[in-house]
Amino acid sequence: MSETGCILCSKNSLSPAGSGSDTACACIPGHSGPNGGPCKECGGGSYKESSGPMPCVPCAIGKFSNTTAATANVCEACPAGETTVVPGSTMLGDCDCIDGYSRDCKTNICQPCQGGELFFNRLCETCPASAICDGSAQAACTAGFYLTFTPDTPKPECQPCPEGGDCSTGSFVPKH
Repeated sequence: MSETGCILCSKNSLSPAGSGSDTACACIPGHSGPNGGPCKECGGGSYKESSGPMPCVPCAIGKFSNTTAATANVCEACPAGETTVVPGSTMLGDCDCIDGYSRDCKTNICQPCQGGELFFNRLCETCPASAICDGSAQAACTAGFYLTFTPDTPKPECQPCPEGGDCSTGSFVPKH
């Protein structure tokens, strides 16, 4: 207790006037901890708008912030075509291209894969021979071919339909 009879709260916490217990001390906005302290500041990638023992709120997926002790949601959105993988990201560098997009080496901007390209291993690649690609991670084979995957890579390949087989569904089915 102080000379005035008031309870002294720990750093970054306050209590209502006339409080008689340190458990009345609540962490101020931008800080989190139990009533009575200690109160730690919200780290980058999080914020807390009100007083009390509530935890800091992480920035949502697709957003980031490097501000510490934030008392409001100051999380910034990733650029178009980008997102973060986990909540609570702290910097623009945590943003990565969304599926179906690839970072252009010259502009450093995520661009959508185009028709005739296959989104594979986080890159836009040329569509495999005898395949039809729409810029997504899916490929279909042209007539007379069927879709296969090699053990070395999960990248799809189109193989010619063996004689006596039916490949009209995109996979090989032996005819009886």
